[in-house]
Amino acid sequence: MQIVKHDDQNSDASALANPDTKVDLSRFLGTWVNTFKHTRSITRFVLSQTSMGYAITTTVSDGVGDLGTVEVVPFAPTIDSTQADGFVARYEFGFLEMLLTSYYTKGLIVVSQYTRFKDGSGRPDYFNREFFFKTD
Repeated sequence: MQIVKHDDQNSDASALANPDTKVDLSRFLGTWVNTFKHTRSITRFVLSQTSMGYAITTTVSDGVGDLGTVEVVPFAPTIDSTQADGFVARYEFGFLEMLLTSYYTKGLIVVSQYTRFKDGSGRPDYFNREFFFKTD
């Protein structure tokens, strides 16, 4: 089996990959608020559990407001863990696509936002990073 990095090897040879194994995001469920209250981007988000897994509802500034709710895919820090250390989510609005990637560190969730315009407007795609603390 090919691996990309050492952590991709299971340290427990007796533990075979189980396709039903889920990464647990439950410790991050709730409302997260941007540490920079004057942001021109994501002001807060709410992580919730659904019947199919997890979801995020994102609120942005500049009068746009609620972006709606989309699926969240949680990721563990290693192949031996089932506790999430980050997640990704994708918003698709037709004229633009916004990918959110995140990781947890020092009590904060760091969200990197990648926005890609697909409407031929000539606007450059851009990257933004914000830091969030949990309020509940």
